[in-house]
Amino acid sequence: MAAVRAGVTRVFIPKENMEDLSDVADEVRNQLVIVPVHTCKEVLKELGLLDKK
Repeated sequence: MAAVRAGVTRVFIPKENMEDLSDVADEVRNQLVIVPVHTCKEVLKELGLLDKK
């Protein structure tokens, strides 16, 4: 919810926390692109800061 209030549209969450999204209201989830990741390296690749090799 804080991400939406701050104008954030894409968030990275640990893959292990995907099940916790059921606690987030649909109207909040629908405003976000939620990217599940295992490592910080995956975040950097998604942001284009590291080669996607």
